[in-house]
Order: sequence, then C-alpha cells, then structure tokens
Amino acid sequence: MADNGKNLEHAKDLGRIDVKNQELEKMVDQHGANIYWERSIFCSCLDTYTGQPDFTCPSCKGKGYFYFGGTQTKALVYSINAKKDQYPIGMLDVGTSYMTCHSYDRVAFRDRITFLDMKSIYSQVVTFEGDPEGEVLKYKPLDVITVRNLGQEIPKTAYTIAGNRIKFQDGLFNPNDRFSVLMEILPTYVVIDIPHELRGTYIKFGYMTEQWMELPKQYMIKREDLMPSSPDTPPSMG
Repeated sequence: MADNGKNLEHAKDLGRIDVKNQELEKMVDQHGANIYWERSIFCSCLDTYTGQPDFTCPSCKGKGYFYFGGTQTKALVYSINAKKDQYPIGMLDVGTSYMTCHSYDRVAFRDRITFLDMKSIYSQVVTFEGDPEGEVLKYKPLDVITVRNLGQEIPKTAYTIAGNRIKFQDGLFNPNDRFSVLMEILPTYVVIDIPHELRGTYIKFGYMTEQWMELPKQYMIKREDLMPSSPDTPPSMG
C-alpha cells in the first residue's frame, strides 16, 4: 500500500472538480419556501442537577426551553422517502420532513420553523376560562373552519377572532367548559435532527489557494403539534 506522501504527490497530477457552492445557495434562494425561523434556548429555570424544568415557570411553561427572536429566510423542503419493512406504532416519520437552509443560517436543534407560503389544518381542544380578552389558541388562525362543543357546532356569529384569541358571546360557556376548534394555520415545525450539520468542502476554482466553504445544511423537522411534548406557547411572530 502506498504511503501518504506518494498518495499526495499522485493527487497533485489529477484533474480537480470543485463544488460550486454559490449555485447551491442560489438553488435555495430560487426554489426555497419563505420561512420564519425562531431560535430556541434552554430556560434558566432548569435544575442543573436533575435537568428538570420548573413546571410553574412563566417563560417556558414548564418545557425547559423557549423561543426568541425571529428571522425571515428561505429553505428547501422535501418529504422523507425511506423504505422500511416495519413501522412501529406512533411512527417517527409522521409529520416529518427534510429541510435545507443557507450555509449562513445557523439553524440549531429545537429551533422552530414556520412556513409562510403554505397552509395546514390544526385541531385544538380549549378549556373556557372566561378571560375578558378571549380564550388563547395555540396558533393564530388564518381561518376558523368550525368550533364545536361535543357534536354541536357554534355559529360563527357567536364568536370573534383577534390574533390567537377567540372570544364568545356572554353566557355561551361556563368556566371549565371545553370546546374544540378546527382551523387553518401556517405550518409550524421543530428541528429534531441535524444529519448534515458538518457539510463543507475545500474549493480552489477562482482562488489563489484552497478555501474552506460551508455548504447549505440539511435538517430533519417535525410538525410541532405532533411532537411528544409540544410547547403550549404560540409562535412569537405577530
């Protein structure tokens, strides 16, 4: 087997093919969907010894992390196409997709992604508390399809929507009554894996010496409402 020195000398005489990283970035720009990207951070209520959050924490609502900031950027999104002989109950792939972002967008594990060009259907059960500003919905609805109490539909004239709150006419519900809402929302996903975080290459074409270039990163994302422990707080975007 040739030693490393001979291998390197041999490589110098070979032709070189460089990846055009600009073309990959351009693909994200030209074909990517508009997204709203929120960063996640551990909440300081976490006990550093047990790792347990404070379940009464007003910031993270007992989840141990929360979202902040918000940046609009672009991402390519595509479904997972993997053949499996057996699917476990509660499949991991349910509501899961891949997403590729620009190399300079440092998306991280647990970050939240809202797709601004798409729509999704979401159903929620809400407990009526009688808040004068209205009951809080998890997401800001684009459209409310129906509101029901058991099998009975609540007329659209009996409630109003303002942001992510729904307010009913007086006397329609009593405290601790429950109702369900079916609504149209912007799809919201959470980053659950970064299979290609270490993605880059040396490029010499167009440069005097080799340059290290990071390439667009691939992420695995999952619908937030299908996460095992879904945050109760709505996205911070207005």
